[in-house]
Amino acid sequence: MKKILLLIASLFLVAACGQQAAETETQTGTTDQTETQTGMTTSVGTGAAIENGSQTSLYYILRDTNENGEIIDGNMDAEGKPTGTPFTITVGATPVVAGFEKALIGMRAGETKTVSVAPEDGYGTGNITREAYYEDIAPVFSITQEKSLLEGKVTREMNIADIQPDFIKQYVDGKKTGDTITEEEGTVVKLVSRTDSTITFEFHNTSSPFYNKKLAVGSSETTNGITFKVTKIDGDKVTLEVTNTNSPFTGKDFVVGATAETEVNGKKITYKILAINEASEQKTVTLEETNTNPLANKTLHFTIKVDSVTPPTTPSVFNTIETTESTEVSTGTTTN
Repeated sequence: MKKILLLIASLFLVAACGQQAAETETQTGTTDQTETQTGMTTSVGTGAAIENGSQTSLYYILRDTNENGEIIDGNMDAEGKPTGTPFTITVGATPVVAGFEKALIGMRAGETKTVSVAPEDGYGTGNITREAYYEDIAPVFSITQEKSLLEGKVTREMNIADIQPDFIKQYVDGKKTGDTITEEEGTVVKLVSRTDSTITFEFHNTSSPFYNKKLAVGSSETTNGITFKVTKIDGDKVTLEVTNTNSPFTGKDFVVGATAETEVNGKKITYKILAINEASEQKTVTLEETNTNPLANKTLHFTIKVDSVTPPTTPSVFNTIETTESTEVSTGTTTN
């Protein structure tokens, strides 16, 4: 939906902000570790114990029924031999199954543990709650875009200092004036000119429904089940009414409490709007939806083998004191 709506600011990438709606899924009915996890250590490790903030590389097996069941995921075999690269996570930061993360706490390099994780600490027992962008789920809404973006032709002069290094590497390094790169989604990026401090690009978004077409109030285009209708043109700003027939709420009131159903890959999904959030810069919708994960309502059986542990970085007391004293001197603050 983002590509179709011509939000091609990602091409400009003058800053690394790229704000995303929260994708965190909250499971209902979680309980504490003692109730949702059982396990045993089969080999003892050495060195620092894993704690919140530790970085650890590990191997694991996920079985379907019990500790001797069929392996359905993992990067080692039943004998504990690696079948792939280590899985590296930062505890408390890398999103993993809650029960898996709890099992890691206290483990050390070389240690192997077999643990069973109840559904409450796995992939859940009930519905999930998540946030979605408003324009990704609403059946009808309005947006305002730059006219040049909708027409699919944009020229931008950008300060080199403001451009991400990866962008320069991909679109500038080794390129000469006039060279173009065509992206998979149809966007063409042309290097127009370059000085010591600026670079000028020309962007052609051929996936725009209005590319090479005249914009006028009342004109409309439909692509992939989404209709864009021009309702207002004010200088370089164009307001569109967007009708998304792919939304499960098509034909329904899009309000708090509304429900809708759809089918994805043969599975029925029910949605319920819990909240419409307009306070943030990006309007979002809080949804409750059916948990269709094939591992939902199942106990997960992991065998975990820790390869290495890097403790979390904690500044020493002396460094903290030195930093504080330095700050006080530099700001002119005195203490008695």
